[in-house]
Amino acid sequence: MAGLETRPGRGRKAILQEQDLESVRQVVAQHRQRLSVAKTELEQALGKSFSQETLARFVKKTVDVQACAKTPAPRAPHAEVYALKVEGLKLLEAMSECGWIDLLYGDESRVSLQPCVPYAWQFKGEEIFMPSTQGQGLNCFALLSRANECRFETTTRNIDGAFYRGAVGKAVFRVEACDGRGAGQRAGSCGQTR
Repeated sequence: MAGLETRPGRGRKAILQEQDLESVRQVVAQHRQRLSVAKTELEQALGKSFSQETLARFVKKTVDVQACAKTPAPRAPHAEVYALKVEGLKLLEAMSECGWIDLLYGDESRVSLQPCVPYAWQFKGEEIFMPSTQGQGLNCFALLSRANECRFETTTRNIDGAFYRGAVGKAVFRVEACDGRGAGQRAGSCGQTR
């Protein structure tokens, strides 16, 4: 029976050992965002061949790292300013329900094939800064109503104040054109004519 017990030291030995730890730490610190470059450099320096997954497992297990650079936590909104914004939004929504205004909510988004959020290996307890970069992408600005109406504009350029004014202007003219009535002829749900 004693021959069936699993004893230590059996199985394949690890490719990367404790004596390789300092070399791995130095090379990963030089190539934080490209582990494939670090792998190639380590293979030449150590004279060993291994996969990128092997290197990632070794780094996670022995070097005590985080796989992503931390971003600072968002600040909590100022309570009085937040309460004032909620009160103003309630007023606008009440005016929209009465038919006095056409309330639209705006939002913008960017779609890109290359992420702009930096991804890097960061050792625990270490502060690093990785600047974000933007690749070519598509910017979209949309105006949405509570009735699920959507008006949008897209561009490959940066969205600035002139773009906002143009997009909002087009959306406003589309609302008036679709309405078919003049502003003074429309009666709201509150029974008043504006």
